[in-house]
Amino acid sequence: IAIFIGAYSEATPAVAWGCLLATATATLAGKCLQDSDAWRAGLYGYNGCLVGVALPVFMDDTPLMWVAIILASVISVIMTACIADILKPW
Repeated sequence: IAIFIGAYSEATPAVAWGCLLATATATLAGKCLQDSDAWRAGLYGYNGCLVGVALPVFMDDTPLMWVAIILASVISVIMTACIADILKPW
């Protein structure tokens, strides 16, 4: 809600909708990994949210940006899972 309020008050609604799209995409991609502990903790959605906020800030609002948000949020899930596996012994 805070991101929506901030984005609309700064006249950048793409940031708000990008955040929502990336969070939903990353959460669904994380669910497909079947790592229920990390999924329930919201780890994948949080990283997706960060991607969804960052890309509209640095890119123009074009269809390519929306595709990049979806792809980058899925990549963030894969990277999070890989880093978690590497760091699992510690």
